Amino acid sequence: MLTEKQIKLIKHSWGELKGVDPVLIGDVFYRKLFIAIPEVKRLFTNDKEEQSKKLVDTLTLIVARLERISELTDDIKQLAIRHVNYGVTPKHYEYVGGALIWTLKQVFRTTWNEELEAAWLSCYTLLANTMIDAAYGKSVESD
Repeated sequence: MLTEKQIKLIKHSWGELKGVDPVLIGDVFYRKLFIAIPEVKRLFTNDKEEQSKKLVDTLTLIVARLERISELTDDIKQLAIRHVNYGVTPKHYEYVGGALIWTLKQVFRTTWNEELEAAWLSCYTLLANTMIDAAYGKSVESD
């Protein structure tokens, strides 16, 4: 569960990205992801710009509802199930989280600190665990 302070930190930091082109954010994220785990590149069949916009739109929706994240639980679970159909495995979530945090560090270079990183890591862990549980069941966590 995220603390009130973590929610505020995440919302404030994400709000600073309003004027940034989502394609740029997506490009940085996906480049990092494909360097870390090149075999996942084949899973992305959408146009790069479209995929980047989906990433940013999804994050924007999640950040906007962090205080009421339970309202998104069903949507997050459906997203997880769709990702299984794309070929995503539980191990991919670790790489995605790493690429996301790395991307955020680049974007917020001057304001990034341990507290902000811990907030984003908590947020991503909550989402990833919800998705993994929905798509694969709790037994996968022991893998």
